[in-house]
Amino acid sequence: MSTQSAGGAGRTYYAALSTQRPALVGALLLGLALAWLFLGGGLEALAGRSGLRSQEGAGGLPVVGTRAPSFSLASADGQSIALQADDGQPAVINFWATWCVPCRTEMPTLEAAYQTHRGAGLRLLAVNVLEDREDVVPFGRGLGLTFPLLLDPLGEVAARYGVEGLPTTFFVGRDGRVLHIHQGALSASTLDAQLQRLLQ
Repeated sequence: MSTQSAGGAGRTYYAALSTQRPALVGALLLGLALAWLFLGGGLEALAGRSGLRSQEGAGGLPVVGTRAPSFSLASADGQSIALQADDGQPAVINFWATWCVPCRTEMPTLEAAYQTHRGAGLRLLAVNVLEDREDVVPFGRGLGLTFPLLLDPLGEVAARYGVEGLPTTFFVGRDGRVLHIHQGALSASTLDAQLQRLLQ
């Protein structure tokens, strides 16, 4: 029958604790990291590193009433398409991705609006973010989309517009100023209301 002194028990306890210390420290550090991400703005910092966050300031999305940034991008069918803020044409700029379920959901709504209002001079520019032509072309064909699908493979234009989530849509007036910014999928009624304002 073995016996153990109080001192021996104490030494055994602290020895066991010391072997568990790395795991405890790791769990503590993980908890702190998660708290930083979700409570301390860490997600915004990570978004900035990914290229989806505007690098021009902490304001995020452009303010309604300011000029929309001009840009030029290649389309999925190989054309070069530019948006100039002072060209006098109203524009809808939709940032999206093929993997984005809400983006897919709103595409038929955008196509219907494009067919209805293109004769009135509406430009609809669908800017795909961080994907290649090989992803975009079959997506557009599968949905029968006829408006330009633009490629922003490095997310540079999305960053200039301060895009933080997909889909995000900008409504740009004839004077080149942002009239409205919509985050999330557009319903037919919301899109129609904004287009009536845009094209008046």
